[in-house]
Amino acid sequence: MHFLMKLLYMLLSLGAAYWSIQAFRNNDPKNGVLIDRTTFGRIAKYTVYSIIVILSLVVLFRYKNYVDKYVEKIVYNTEREEFTFVKRSLFGFRYNYIASRFKILYTENKFLNDKGTNYFDIDTKEEFSIPYRDSWIKQDLFSHLISQRIKI
Repeated sequence: MHFLMKLLYMLLSLGAAYWSIQAFRNNDPKNGVLIDRTTFGRIAKYTVYSIIVILSLVVLFRYKNYVDKYVEKIVYNTEREEFTFVKRSLFGFRYNYIASRFKILYTENKFLNDKGTNYFDIDTKEEFSIPYRDSWIKQDLFSHLISQRIKI
């Protein structure tokens, strides 16, 4: 659902850029000649289109990085001592990532924290962005992780 909304926003912004060029062209017949026949007009038109496409791709790339790390829900299995992290794919489909509690590491590394990562799996290097508020509500599940205080 989130991906479809981002895609819709991208298409709407491209449509708005196209509409603005067409509105400028239809406002006065001279503008259409200026845009289509002059070098400056073509440069301005394709610059507007290029900026919109580039910004849309940047937004999509940043959204992908965010979705790859963000954890919606955490379930702890006490028998197996495993975490089940519920995450979403780029297209909005849910999937589970299962990891042993001994393989999840809390980090205070500034570089990783700036990227939005506060936990990661030691074996696969899978990064997780777990909101601190949710982690403190279920303090007993995260006490062994938070108490590690290991800096990279």
